[in-house]
Amino acid sequence: MRLDTYYAAAPEIECRDIDYLVSELLQYPELFLYLRDEPSKAESQEILNAIQRLKAGVPAQYILGYAYFFGMRLKVNPGVLIPRYDTENLSAAFSDYLKPNDKVLEIGCGSGAIAISLKCEMPSLELYATDISAMALKIARDNALKHKAQIHFYRADLFPPTDTKYNAIISNPPYISEKEYASLSPQIRDYEPPGALLAGIDGLDYYRRILERAANYLTDDGILAFEHGYNQQEALERLTENTGYKTLQKGKDLQQIPRFLILQKRGNNG
Repeated sequence: MRLDTYYAAAPEIECRDIDYLVSELLQYPELFLYLRDEPSKAESQEILNAIQRLKAGVPAQYILGYAYFFGMRLKVNPGVLIPRYDTENLSAAFSDYLKPNDKVLEIGCGSGAIAISLKCEMPSLELYATDISAMALKIARDNALKHKAQIHFYRADLFPPTDTKYNAIISNPPYISEKEYASLSPQIRDYEPPGALLAGIDGLDYYRRILERAANYLTDDGILAFEHGYNQQEALERLTENTGYKTLQKGKDLQQIPRFLILQKRGNNG
């Protein structure tokens, strides 16, 4: 098939983004689109409509209604943040610190990407997840059901209303400062939920709130892991200095930019 018609419909959009959208809409491998027969009239109209939305700034994942995380297709809509491939690095590093049957909490689960991927990788884990958004929790539950991942979901502002102690807690909380939010690309600022992005004047509000209470929910020597902004690792480490945690790992994203911290609560012997 020829893609020229679709490229011409939105010359300002990169060809690779259009290729991705066409491939997903037609459910045909991107690398072999040129071998496919021409789309039907209905298919072509659907593609052109989608490209117009892409041209208007709507993220491809919201147009399609799904995103990928570790190869899993997860339902998304404008009520949840789109899972990023960079977050896979955090999830993979975090899983190295987990043991069979551990109790694990994800704070601010959004689409459920992290919790679901962990449960699918290590089925013996007991997974818990919270989010303050009812819409996000509905999407996360739908995704968990689709991937047969048994997870205890709670609508809560950070921590669940239980006395459970967790071996590990992970969070990719909002971490965009007010100043940075104004400079985000329209594709993010105008379409992704502000509540999943904004975190006060310096972008560190949620880390402060989690660190204030996390020790009460962690077992001795429990693990606490955070994704953070590209320029926040040093500031976040300073926040943890006097809160009873030691740094186990500093991690980077796919562009080799500092992106996450894995900490350990200092136990009775630590």
